[in-house]
Formats: sequence, C-alpha cells, structure tokens
Amino acid sequence: MARRTDNPLALSQRSNNLQFSCSSYFQPPPSQYHTRSIYLFTDPRSLCSEAGRPVKKHQPNPPISDALSLASPESAGSASPQYTRRVVSSLITPVLSPKLLKRTSKKSAHPHKLSSSTSSIRSATSSILSRKRKYYYEHPKLSTLPSEILDEIFQHLDQDTLLALTKVSRRISDEAAHTLYASPSFASTYRFAQFVSVVSQNRFLARVVRTLDLSNLGSCAEPDVPLAGWREWKFRSSQLYTIRRDDLRDRKKSGQRDSRLTMLKTSTHPLPSPLLNEYSTSRDVPVGGVVHILRACPYLRELNLSNVQLAPDYSVRWTNTSTYRPVAFTGLLFVSDVPKSFTWKEEDTEPLHASVDLVEAILSLKCLERLGIKGGLWVTRDVARRLVEGPEKLEKVDFRECGMHKDICWAVEGRKDKVREAIGGELQAELRKSQSTAGP
Repeated sequence: MARRTDNPLALSQRSNNLQFSCSSYFQPPPSQYHTRSIYLFTDPRSLCSEAGRPVKKHQPNPPISDALSLASPESAGSASPQYTRRVVSSLITPVLSPKLLKRTSKKSAHPHKLSSSTSSIRSATSSILSRKRKYYYEHPKLSTLPSEILDEIFQHLDQDTLLALTKVSRRISDEAAHTLYASPSFASTYRFAQFVSVVSQNRFLARVVRTLDLSNLGSCAEPDVPLAGWREWKFRSSQLYTIRRDDLRDRKKSGQRDSRLTMLKTSTHPLPSPLLNEYSTSRDVPVGGVVHILRACPYLRELNLSNVQLAPDYSVRWTNTSTYRPVAFTGLLFVSDVPKSFTWKEEDTEPLHASVDLVEAILSLKCLERLGIKGGLWVTRDVARRLVEGPEKLEKVDFRECGMHKDICWAVEGRKDKVREAIGGELQAELRKSQSTAGP
C-alpha cells in the first residue's frame, strides 16, 4: 500500500527522520523534558468543537508518542483542527543563501542604503580587527633594523658604547664592529697591539678599516701613569710578565704613589709588568705593527702618523722548520710578534727601516686620500717625493717638521701638487747650483 503524501505530519516525518522516525532504533528514551522545536500553526477560523473558542495560534509540539497517535488512522477521522502550515526547525543551523542586492542608479528615487544594524556590525568588526592588529603588531627593535639605519645610528655613538654593543648579540656585534673598526682610537700601545693582532688575522675586519690615526696615541691617559704597552701584549702568554690586580693589595705605598695605586685598581686597563718597568711610560710603537696594518687594510683612506715614536723592529726569516711561523694572513712575521726574549741569531732576522719598509707599505694603499707624517724625522726629501708621486687618489699631505733641518720648502701641509712643485723647485735650484760650481 502506497504512502499517503497529503498528510503534512507524515511529510515532516520523512523530511527530518532523525527527529520523527517511527523506528524503535531512533526512538529516544522517555524523559520528563519534551521537544519544543516544532510549532504547529492553526487556522484562526477553525474552532474547537468542545470549547467553542479559537485554539492558540502557536502550540508546542507534543511528545513523540502523542505525535504518532495523531498520525495514526484511528485519530484521522476524529474531529481535529485544520492545520494549514507547520514550520520545522532542525538541530543543525540552516544555511541561508544571501540575497543579491540589486544595483540602483544614482537617479533612482530610493537608492539602496545599508541599514544601521549592518553598519554598526561592520564598525564593531573593524574595531576588533584594529585592536588585534595593534596587539599582534611587532614593534621595531634594534636587532631588526636594516644595516643602513644601524650604521647611521652607530656613527653618533662613542667608542665605549660601540664596544659594549659588541656583547649584545651576534648581529649587533657585527654591525657595531663595522663602525668600531672603521675609525679606531687607542688608549695605549697595548690596545694598539691588540688591534694589530685582530686585524692581521681577520680579513673582514681589515677591509672595514678606513682611518688610522696614531697622532693621539695614549692621550686619554696620564703621561706619568704606568700602563701596559705592546711589549706586555707580546708576552701575554707568559706568566712571568703577567701581573694581576690582586697583587697590588699587599703593596704599601704613600703620598702620590697611593693615588696611582688607586687609579690602577679602578682601571680596567692591564697593568705593566715589573720586568718591563723601563717601558711603562713609553708611547712608542713597533715599525712591524704599523706595517701589519698597512698591508692588511687595503681600503685605508686616511693615515696619520704625526709625532709617532717608532720602535726598532726586525723581520723574521722563517722556514718550514722554524719554531715560530706567521699567523697573519699576509704572511708577515716580525720580532714584535714573537714572545721571545732571548737574543736572535743574525741570520734569522732582518732589520726594518721606516724610510724603506714603511714607505713601501704606504705606497701599496691604492685608496689613500690623506697622509699626515708631521714630525717624522725619518722622512727625507726623497721619501716625500716618492709619497706624493705614489698613490693616485692622494690629495692632501702633511710633512711639517719633517727631516733633519728646519725651514725646508717642501715640509708643509697642503695638496700634494703643491708639495710636488716645492720639491721640484728645490731640485732644480740644486741642479743649477751644482752646474754653476762645476763650470769654469
């Protein structure tokens, strides 16, 4: 027998089988709570035969047993209100297809506008998104800034601050080292020797150096305060030449010596060795150390060796069987690099001359623009002529107080063309003088 399709309740049973199925498998257990998700709609014109008054328009759904009894054939013939419409609400939220808004022209009498509720929802949503965006926005940090901005910031910092930044992180250390090694300054010859060791063994830092100014070497310290120098750095691996600050506690000093002792205790600079006490107030630097820097730093632009005291140094002739070998990437090895205190053999070393070895190292700088050697007694006229004719990019030189004589025409400060003309004029004057004395 075919099912009847004109019964609305039977249609609802088939449409939502999870809730109205007659099978015992889908029958829920009896409970005191009734399902209230189905509302029955009645025709207001239909009246109850017993009460003689209209039935309520909205009536809650009876229990499933009652609903089944209503759908049974026995109750079909009894007097009951005429149901005209029934709305079934599922437990699953229905998916509503949004209606497409019709486009209206500007000339329309009633153009479409968003309702106030929609605009308020949009404003609330945008405010929530803006708050989330502000909360999750990553503020710029020093470690995330570009290298160009970091270089601009680090150029306005002093050397002590840059040195402290090298201990922050790996990236900040690399960026700060770029500015720190570009134009270094040294508190003592000990710091200068440290710089020589680092630059001669690190190609990256050597290429960063742009300015080398040794004219104010040790100017930040008191002249009569003893400090460790480049000789203490040379013997840094020897316990014999190393002194600790704890050893100063037992020393009994008086007068001005007490103030010096207090200054040495509070300072972070290494202390001088008693075995090298005669060099404790010296501010000289070895020739080999300067040559190390000039050979390792090809992009050096400014060099100032004014009033620098050069200590004698020697080049070590090393072989594959030698005890000491060079650690610099340039392959150079000097006596000032080797921690050896006893006498060298004559065939193992070769003396360095500032007028030869140092000048050749200066001439190898292709990017040199400024050169200052004020007070250099080792600078002669031939040395000055070689220097002004050497580097092509050299613009300004300073040869004041150079040479062994006073009032020399070429011992001036200015452009290299001016010094070259002065040297050429002096050579021509000497040539004419020699010709006049040689003539009859």
